[in-house]
Amino acid sequence: MAISLFSSNLTKLENESFHDFTERLIDEIQQIPSDNLISVFPEYCWGNSSIDEILLFMDNVKDEEANGKAILFGSAPFAIKSGDKTNNGILLHDNSSIHYFPKSHLTAEETRRHQLVGGTGSHQTKIGGIKIGILICADLWDAGLVKNLIIKNKIQILAVPAFTVVPIGFAQYARYQWFSLCLTRSREFVLPIVVADHSYSTPNNKFSVGGITNIIDPSIKHKNIKTMEDFFTLPLGTSVSSIVNLEKVAKYRIYRSENRMYHATSKTIV
Repeated sequence: MAISLFSSNLTKLENESFHDFTERLIDEIQQIPSDNLISVFPEYCWGNSSIDEILLFMDNVKDEEANGKAILFGSAPFAIKSGDKTNNGILLHDNSSIHYFPKSHLTAEETRRHQLVGGTGSHQTKIGGIKIGILICADLWDAGLVKNLIIKNKIQILAVPAFTVVPIGFAQYARYQWFSLCLTRSREFVLPIVVADHSYSTPNNKFSVGGITNIIDPSIKHKNIKTMEDFFTLPLGTSVSSIVNLEKVAKYRIYRSENRMYHATSKTIV
């Protein structure tokens, strides 16, 4: 089965109005292929927008621009129902319903600035019969969390909104750290991964960003690898779209298992 994936680095700029940002966001949504399985936007892509503004926007687009599309609208800090305040991935799909996926591993800045706590909710969903894991940024560093999603939930794809923020001047450091992480997770678990990060080139005098928006297919193997980036499908402009063949991924998983290079689960996930 071949499926289409889409990822964007679109985020709200520091002094941009909510209206102007959502106009750009609607333009980006309209670029998503009609047969796309899931589209991913970056962690904290909404900037300082309130959850009420975000949910109102989703309600306005769910029946038109976003109709029939599964879109992971990055994440935002808010309390789900009457619970603690968490950083939550926001997924619009399943007849335009909204689902939340709290981040487990918070940075110290998130705890200080937003008074957030780590979430303990679900990290997986099903779209079009495909099981998808959803992790928020730093959660990807937890190999046990990814392994658990494969063994218990049998996920077939991993979607990751990210914000690879680092001190000014360390963008390339963050870039290669995260490319290495994505490559490792994809190969060790034979798992396609779609990541949405803030733009590498967005001007900011407060911090730098790795800019690692990408889609990686673990079944791709060729002789022309010259740089780290050659393993990935990267954005042209603000977004990237790619086709992944899950049957080829399943065959590669069997190959790695037979050669004792895969220990996460059985060969039966397809």
